[in-house]
Amino acid sequence: MKSMRNIALPILALVLLSALTCVNALAATYYIDYASGSDSNKGTLETTPWQHQPYMQGWTGNYTHQPGDRFIFKGGVTWPHTCFQMTISTGGSATASDYYGVDKSWYSGSSWSRPIFSGDSVTLASGQNASIITLYETTYVTIDNIEITGLLIDSNTFAVSSILNQSSNFVTIQNCYIHHWDASSNVTQDDARGGIIGNFWSPFTNDHFIVDSCIITNADNTTKMNGVATRCVGTVKNTTIHDVPTADLFDSNVHDCVFYNINYPVSDFDPAYHTNLAYTSPGNGTSSVYNNIFHDSQAGAQLYLEPCYNNTNGTIYAFNNVMYNIGGGGGGDILADSEGGGAGCGTVYIFDNTLQSTGSLIRYLVRTAGSSYIGKMVIANNHLITDGSPFVVGSGGITPTTTQNLTQSNAGATSQGYLPVNGYAPVSPSSATVGAGANLTSVGQQSLDSDIRNNPRPSATSSKWDIGAYQFQTSAIVPPGGLRLVQ
Repeated sequence: MKSMRNIALPILALVLLSALTCVNALAATYYIDYASGSDSNKGTLETTPWQHQPYMQGWTGNYTHQPGDRFIFKGGVTWPHTCFQMTISTGGSATASDYYGVDKSWYSGSSWSRPIFSGDSVTLASGQNASIITLYETTYVTIDNIEITGLLIDSNTFAVSSILNQSSNFVTIQNCYIHHWDASSNVTQDDARGGIIGNFWSPFTNDHFIVDSCIITNADNTTKMNGVATRCVGTVKNTTIHDVPTADLFDSNVHDCVFYNINYPVSDFDPAYHTNLAYTSPGNGTSSVYNNIFHDSQAGAQLYLEPCYNNTNGTIYAFNNVMYNIGGGGGGDILADSEGGGAGCGTVYIFDNTLQSTGSLIRYLVRTAGSSYIGKMVIANNHLITDGSPFVVGSGGITPTTTQNLTQSNAGATSQGYLPVNGYAPVSPSSATVGAGANLTSVGQQSLDSDIRNNPRPSATSSKWDIGAYQFQTSAIVPPGGLRLVQ
C-alpha cells in the first residue's frame, strides 16, 4: 500500500501546475485603434478595439492587468499628444512578458506601417512627466515596432524622453523608430534627454534592459540639435543611431550597430555639453563593444571606455569595430580613462579593430599620476590608419601591452584598397592586414573567434589571424554583418 506522502506529493504538484496554468490563461490580447475604437468596447477582437491603451491619458474603460497581457496597436494609426504621458507600472513574468506592439496583418491604409505615438511638439506635462512613455519600476515588458515622435522638451529637467526607464528591468525595446524631439526656448543647457533614457546611474544595475533593431535619430529636429539617443541601457544591438549629439551614454554592451553623423554635421546647441559617440562602463562586471560601424563623428569623445567609474573595477573588451572619419575632442578614436577609480583599477582589451583618422587613434588617459590609472590594457591586432600618432599614453600609470598592430598612413591604406566604400576591408590575399595578426583564442572571449561579418578566425583557408576587424575571404566584399554602410 502506498504511503499518504507518496500520494500527496504528485497531487500537490498537479495542483500547483493547474494554478500556474490558470494564471497564464487569464492573460489576454487587446486591440487598440485610436481612429475607430472605443474604450467601452471589450477590446479583445479587431472588430471591437479600444481607443486608448489603459495606461494612456484619456482612458475611460475597465481593465484588470494580468501578467503576459498583449496590447496590439493598429498599424498606420496615430495616437496624439492627448494620450500621453503613458506610464507602464505593471509587467509580465519570466515566462511571458507583457507586450506592447503590433500584428502586421492589422493596419489602416494600403499596407502596414508602424503605429505612431506622437507628442505633437507640445508640452505634455511638467518635469519628467513630459516623457511620452515611462516604464516605472516594472519588469518583463516588450515594446515592439512603435514609431515615437514629436517629443517637446520644455525645461532643463533631466531625462525627459521618448521612452523613460525609471528603474525597470527585463525590458526589451525592439524594432522601434524614435525620432524628432525638439527643445523649446526654455531649454538653456543640454542633458541626457530625447531618446531612450535610463534614469539611473549605471547600466549594470539594469543589465536586462535591451534595445534591439531600432532606429533612433534627431535628423528631423526643427528647433535646436540636442539630446542623447540611449543612456544606461544594458545592451544596444542591431541598432542604427544617427544625427544626434550623443549616440550612446553609459550603455554596458553595444554590438552589431551603425552610428553615424554624431554631433555632425549639426552640432549640439550647447557647446558646454560633453557629447559622446559611445561611452561604456561595466561596474565590477564586463562590458563588450564589438562588431560596430562608427563613422562621421565630431563628438567630444568617441569610443570612451571607462572601467573604473565610481570606484569600480571592471573589464571592457572593444573588438571588431570599424571607425572612420572621426574627429572631435582630441581623445582619439578610442579613449580608455580611469575616471572615478584608484591606482591600477580596471582592465581594457582593444583587439581587431579597424580605425581611421587624421590624428591619434588610441589614447590611454591617466587621471592622476600614481593614484588613478587603469591597471591593465592590451592593444593587439588593430589596423591603425592615420597620419598622426597611433597611440597617446599618459605618464604615471602602466605601459599598455601592444602586439601586432599595423599602422598605415591614409595614403598608404588607400593605395592598397582600404576605402570607406568597403568599410576599410582588405581586398586581396596580399593586403597588408591578411595573415599578419596574433592568435587571440587564449583571451577567452568566444566571440573573438569571428570577425565583424561573423567569418571564423582563422578562416577555413588560412591558419593565421588577420589584423583589423576583417578576416579576409575570397568571396565578394559585402558590408559587415549585413549592416548598411552609409556614406
